[in-house]
Amino acid sequence: MTLDEVCDLTRRSSTTIYTDMGKGIFPEPIKLGSSSRWLQSEVLAYIAEQAAKRGGS
Repeated sequence: MTLDEVCDLTRRSSTTIYTDMGKGIFPEPIKLGSSSRWLQSEVLAYIAEQAAKRGGS
């Protein structure tokens, strides 16, 4: 996934994505030449983890 796709899916800004990566709480991208791409499965797992943290809903 591109950064724009990740931002759209997570509803977070690119700054927040990179900040969370620096904290080790968001998946790292795969570098392809000068491009970065995220695995959709890892981004979806991150979203599922966040949903599980919110509790009993």
